[in-house]
Amino acid sequence: MAGGWLLIIFAVALYVLCYKMNSKVMKYEFENRTSGGVVEFATFEESISHERRKRVARLLFSVATFLLLIGILIVA
Repeated sequence: MAGGWLLIIFAVALYVLCYKMNSKVMKYEFENRTSGGVVEFATFEESISHERRKRVARLLFSVATFLLLIGILIVA
């Protein structure tokens, strides 16, 4: 039962991390958007890094959701 609560706490921490990562990505996109609606990057490597950050945030969100569901099932 204590393990379930630990999973829930860990999942919430992952949600907070995902929120912060996603906020940084969205802020960058907002600040670097052209009048045509395209996000500009200085280099190709920067664009790859940006896309990787977006994917990692989505993956962590999915992992956090899975852990939260498992934690709830253990506690219930």
